[in-house]
Amino acid sequence: MIRINLLPLAERQPKWRTERIFSALIFLVVIAFAGVWGYFLFSLAHTEQSLEEVKNRHQLLRPARDAMVAANAKQQGIDAKNNVLIGLTRERTSWYAVLTQLGAKTPPELWLTDLTVDKNALKLMGMVKSYPDLATFMRKFEQDDLFAEPALVKAEKDLATAATKFEITLKIKGR
Repeated sequence: MIRINLLPLAERQPKWRTERIFSALIFLVVIAFAGVWGYFLFSLAHTEQSLEEVKNRHQLLRPARDAMVAANAKQQGIDAKNNVLIGLTRERTSWYAVLTQLGAKTPPELWLTDLTVDKNALKLMGMVKSYPDLATFMRKFEQDDLFAEPALVKAEKDLATAATKFEITLKIKGR
């Protein structure tokens, strides 16, 4: 059916009614706000669920974390003790190194008869064929970096063996 409107333009009803346009516009805005509100509500629920899962995992991992913290504290204590021990061993010279160095410095014409230790000093007693050999032995200790302050305490010629008996004191560096 065809409708013909013969009313003058001023009296004719408009094709689009403003009330309907505003109603449709308000309806669309309300639907848009409801959609955005629903999206944020869904996002909030999902975030809360994720947060709850993370809290549960955190509670499950707490014993392992506590054990790890305790182990870390023990390891730090052990490391501190090791550092003290390493510091002490660096400052001190081992007796093995002292005796090895002494053996390397001793010539074949020299015999050690007694070796005593006083705190950080060695007292060497022995015999040597001649006094120049003893002087050479003393010079070796003066140039050594392990021994300090070599001192000849006594040197006397033994008439029975034709050897020179001696007594030397050496201080050990780093002891």
